[in-house]
Amino acid sequence: MRDIFLFAFILSIPALAALGHDVYMAYNNTHLDPGERFHLYDLGVLWIDYHPASYNWVIENTDAIIWNGFIDPVLQYSAVYVAAVPLALYLAITLFMKIFGLGGFEGRGLFSGLTMQGKTTSYKSGQGEKKRVKYKRK
Repeated sequence: MRDIFLFAFILSIPALAALGHDVYMAYNNTHLDPGERFHLYDLGVLWIDYHPASYNWVIENTDAIIWNGFIDPVLQYSAVYVAAVPLALYLAITLFMKIFGLGGFEGRGLFSGLTMQGKTTSYKSGQGEKKRVKYKRK
């Protein structure tokens, strides 16, 4: 279970970095009123500000249809939201697997086929009934 949380934390690092950048820029924008300082920067603005050479290279080497249809719309979204998409997809897939008992959650999901029988601790599955283990003391 720890590996799920570790991978989710690793996927959250880019979103936290983008949010940290936005907070840092809001803290340093002293020429604006306090209510107007904070805003989420677009991904394209960050790309142009911090590495314009790669931005220009991509523009020159990408077809206009692909640029206008796929890349430019993504660059107009906030960097925090774009960076959070992989984390959201991972959490949605993990929740789906947990609910239906797939993958690493096999046999432990809500709809995995295990049903409780009465008040005993035995479970019934497709393989037949499994009974409680009886220990023999000497």
